[in-house]
Amino acid sequence: MATFESVFADLLQNELEERLKIETLDEDENVVETEETNVIISNDVQWHPLNDDANSVGIVLRGGNETKSEVLDYDLNTLMLTATIFVKSNNIQRIISACNEIAAADNAVLKTLTVNGIEYNYKGIYSTPYVVGSPYELRTKSGTIKAINAIWAINISYSTKGIIEQPNAKLIINDTEYSVNYIARYEGASTLNSEPYQAEERKTLYYSPRSHTYTYHFVLQCVKNGLNTLQDKLERVIMGIDTVSSVSLKYYIGTSAATIPMQTWTISKVWEGGSAAIDIILSR
Repeated sequence: MATFESVFADLLQNELEERLKIETLDEDENVVETEETNVIISNDVQWHPLNDDANSVGIVLRGGNETKSEVLDYDLNTLMLTATIFVKSNNIQRIISACNEIAAADNAVLKTLTVNGIEYNYKGIYSTPYVVGSPYELRTKSGTIKAINAIWAINISYSTKGIIEQPNAKLIINDTEYSVNYIARYEGASTLNSEPYQAEERKTLYYSPRSHTYTYHFVLQCVKNGLNTLQDKLERVIMGIDTVSSVSLKYYIGTSAATIPMQTWTISKVWEGGSAAIDIILSR
């Protein structure tokens, strides 16, 4: 029976092979020749990488240090994978570049993977691969080669039930809609406001419901000016360059969206610990 780790290993193998392809184009930019590199992934520590194909990329993928949720019937899993890469020393930069391309494209991106007919949502956090040691001689069936190793760590959160994606929300400021990105923290709250009263000849204090207060709190990691239109707008608001006459929150639950007009809002920017964040508190 397949495991999440084994299915992910097959996916990783295919993706690495695709990124390691070298295509030769003619003058019309048509592909006339494709050079492929075999990537072989195994969890067998007794396996001898590169023995059968000295030009391949051998990866020993070690996992097993998987943590489960402490909540009954809630399957939020964390899987820590360590890939030990074996490759000819003169090919090491190609494989490291391919790993970095995968990390840049897939890091913290919500994806799905089907294992034994069950669909999982998962999100991977990819480290930067690094070379360990120096080139060494490795005997293969075709002769002795100079090989080298690299280490690549991947931490994966996956679940069939747990929510691991960031909230899907937009802010409508002065009738202009902005996507809310780079969310580091989100909190939504509903508070019942009641008025206390005491019935005649009774010692018990009772509460009469009067209204609800709804509060929405976002913390956004700051990016450079020009990279995010919402943050550029909020920067101008904080500095007093732009004014805000109306704010609405458009929040998605699945594919359904609710647009909620706000009555009060507070927008601030904090610089702490070497990075900056924008803090947004909305209420109605």
